[in-house]
Amino acid sequence: MNCLEFRRISLSEPNSRTEGYLAHRAECEDCARYADSVVALDKKLEDALRIPVPQDLATRIKLRQLMQDEYMSPRFRPWQWAVAASIFLVVAISGLVGYQIYTTNQYIDRLTVAAVDHTRMERQGSHFVAAHEDPVKQGLRFKQVLAAFGGKVMDDSLVELGTIIHVQVCALAHVEGPVAHVLIQGEAGLITIYYVHGHKLKERRSFNLGQYQGMLIPIGNGNMAIIADPKESLSPVADKLEQTVVWQI
Repeated sequence: MNCLEFRRISLSEPNSRTEGYLAHRAECEDCARYADSVVALDKKLEDALRIPVPQDLATRIKLRQLMQDEYMSPRFRPWQWAVAASIFLVVAISGLVGYQIYTTNQYIDRLTVAAVDHTRMERQGSHFVAAHEDPVKQGLRFKQVLAAFGGKVMDDSLVELGTIIHVQVCALAHVEGPVAHVLIQGEAGLITIYYVHGHKLKERRSFNLGQYQGMLIPIGNGNMAIIADPKESLSPVADKLEQTVVWQI
């Protein structure tokens, strides 16, 4: 079992006890830490949504009903209901925030694993080599594909992005909807870029997975995942992408 398969199982079944999963976890320290982080995140979400129920709740409810029947009209105080409503609202908001953090982290994990896995298979194949012979046509296709996702490419900035080798629309595993897939020539090697619509992050996220490094940048109505070799500097690429494409929000 490789690291990508291990992390996919970690996301779908954090407490897996299969032989291959446990063997890889024992051998790979990075994946073991990753699995521990997924389990810890699940535990935090569970704790955030858990509201303890007193053992004598039924008795207390009955007693409260009797007291209300006897004293409600002359002695009822509206502020007590306001306090109870405020407490409930705080608990609900805390649970919602915890759930949003959990779903965002799950989305990031799915996207990074899927993008790196797709890039690894891309580099092992040769389906994009033929397109390399005409960068001008690839630049035009880049404009067309990005336009379909709501992005307008600025011609003046496109030159700064570098030589575009390959452009297509594809699908990533465990990621909903079509994905714009672009391959460009970087300073240290090939750079693969994916634009994924939806679930826009609040800030850039850097990551390392296997033999690749990557960066997620919130842009337009979604995110771009940039995958490259460790020697590549990704921040300048991210800056150029933000300058090259103007998005219709």
